Amino acid sequence: MSLLTVKGLTKRFGGLVALANVEFSVAEAEIFGIIGPNGAGKTTLFNVLSGFQRADAGSIDLAGRRIDGLRPEQICRAGLVRTFQTSRVFADMTVLENVAVGALSRVNRVATAIECARRTFGDFGKRLHDYEPRPAETLSWANRARVEMARALACEPRLIALDEPAAGMNPAESNEIVELLRRLKARGISVLLIEHNM
Repeated sequence: MSLLTVKGLTKRFGGLVALANVEFSVAEAEIFGIIGPNGAGKTTLFNVLSGFQRADAGSIDLAGRRIDGLRPEQICRAGLVRTFQTSRVFADMTVLENVAVGALSRVNRVATAIECARRTFGDFGKRLHDYEPRPAETLSWANRARVEMARALACEPRLIALDEPAAGMNPAESNEIVELLRRLKARGISVLLIEHNM
């Protein structure tokens, strides 16, 4: 059964057509890759799917609900979250606070969000637990990417869109991401993936 269905998606920037009649579907618990050269529109596709940009035409359905035209926070609550090619962490906040922000999209109490964040750390082994009190700006590129992924997972999504999650990581770190994706699939979470490291 399709979790995400994209039909006729088109996005223009003036005379440049970034997305032209894009169509695909992602099943529940599926890892689905988006490939193409630089400038092909992959990140634009993620921006449109997640509500950061509006499509000029087409439709996006998530679990049978039309989500195109919704704001990013509404799409997040509907179950689709994303990470960015360049990690976007709140530099002055701790690792724990960064991840708890994700949980606040679905819970009202800060204490509950912190509990959710700590549970999410389990997806990343001991690594994020060790950095919990540190400001995010002090982390390496790879650990900032982990924090951003953890924040997205704290939203308890049905589908997570990852824009080059292993960029800048060494082979061992990249393998950790592969294992994380397998665990997400096993839990029934769909993954939409842009990755140059095939």
